Amino acid sequence: EDLVKRPPVVVVVGHVDHGKTSLLDRIREANVAAGEKGGITQKIGAYQIEKNNRLITFIDTPGHEAFEAMRERGGEVADLAILVIAADDKIKPQTLEAIKIITKENLPFVVAINKIDKPEANPEKIKKELSEINLIPEEWGGKTICVPLSAKTGQGIDNLLENLLLLADLTEEKLLANKKGKTLATVIESRLDPGVGPVATVIAFNGLLRVGDSVIIGQSYGKIRTMKRENGEIIKEASLSQPVKISGFKRMPLAGEILEAVGDLNEFKKRVKKLEAISFREKIKLEGGKKKGEKKLKIVLRAESAGSLDAVAEALGKIQDGEVKLEIVKKEVGRPTETDVVLCQKINAEMIGFNVDFSLTVKELCEELGVKLYSSEIIYHLIDYIQKEIKALQGPKIVEEKKGTFKILATFGKSKGSQIIGGKVITGEINNGLKTKIWREDKIISEGLIKNLQINKEDVQRVGAGLECGMLFTSDEEAKEGDILEVYEVKEFKA
Repeated sequence: EDLVKRPPVVVVVGHVDHGKTSLLDRIREANVAAGEKGGITQKIGAYQIEKNNRLITFIDTPGHEAFEAMRERGGEVADLAILVIAADDKIKPQTLEAIKIITKENLPFVVAINKIDKPEANPEKIKKELSEINLIPEEWGGKTICVPLSAKTGQGIDNLLENLLLLADLTEEKLLANKKGKTLATVIESRLDPGVGPVATVIAFNGLLRVGDSVIIGQSYGKIRTMKRENGEIIKEASLSQPVKISGFKRMPLAGEILEAVGDLNEFKKRVKKLEAISFREKIKLEGGKKKGEKKLKIVLRAESAGSLDAVAEALGKIQDGEVKLEIVKKEVGRPTETDVVLCQKINAEMIGFNVDFSLTVKELCEELGVKLYSSEIIYHLIDYIQKEIKALQGPKIVEEKKGTFKILATFGKSKGSQIIGGKVITGEINNGLKTKIWREDKIISEGLIKNLQINKEDVQRVGAGLECGMLFTSDEEAKEGDILEVYEVKEFKA
């Protein structure tokens, strides 16, 4: 008896230029005009409308980037989809990619044949192209619902919404939820609000979400402090499938992660301790996994196309440095995602983009997690940047500057690595504290360090060419009469 049918959540997919945003705006504006309280004052990544006394929730995302991010984390994203295709164009590769996604997710969908107001619009041509990829329109005897419409004029919008409600009725079992059960919600998008901290747009698919709830979201946790509708109205409780913006997290949640409300305070504290322990263990593991002395510049690489991705990776691979190794830990086509940023933070990598832009969410997450990011449309600028980053990781250059040579004329025994010798400075000058190399028959047999110099049993700091002196020095090998000490100073120069 606690099971209820929640409103369907709809995601809009298709080619970037076929009018997804215009369609969403038209649906939203129609709802505002029909009396939505307060109008739309802020964008939170999702919104809800009413049609025939029933609610429909739309996920408002740029392309299907966030949709992809959610799928990566196994989140309950959407129940239905709208596939937008422009009537004055054709099915594009991005359209096929969108079809692949909704088919893989087994999402019932409606094809919105948009831009029918244009003189060159040809909806029948689009239907023919759909049938060629085995999506036979209903009017041609198939099962694919096609709705010709115009986001510009509003023609066909009512028909689209009615078909979405029809699909929702056909998938009623999928929409059943327990309004009194454990509260579970999907994060649709998140960002860093300067005055509030991390905020997230979430949609509950089970139970009711309330202000004051203690919640766990992936590696984040907190207590819900504020809750707002898409029109900015402050509320205390969110019903099923209602998109709301909430705050109160310790760190930024990620799109697609599942929010879980934990009612028992002791259980919540245990879960939080476990999360903090995992975070600490990961940090120790990452720090301990570095080889001593090993220096690496790790990057996650994103590019606009497969061709440019390979070209950039190849160009960066040619950057040689004996001290610092460049490692491309991940390379993919498309805009950088929040998942990329989290990976960078975990492995201490930089986020690098070629001819791609960084979304505001990604930029804010980079800032919060301390991840460096850089993008350019010019490959040479990218190479220059990487070379500078490698240079910054290089240690100082070590230079040995020869100061003088000393011939051993007598030895006076060796004890615990130290030895007293007597001899003459042949060339240059020798000083206390300088390093030495012991030469015997044209070979270096050991290295050492001058600890003390004496002339006539008086301590001195330096001895010049032609003078004899006594010396206390340390080395692994015992020096012999006739050996030559090459005395040098070690200098460091920044790379």
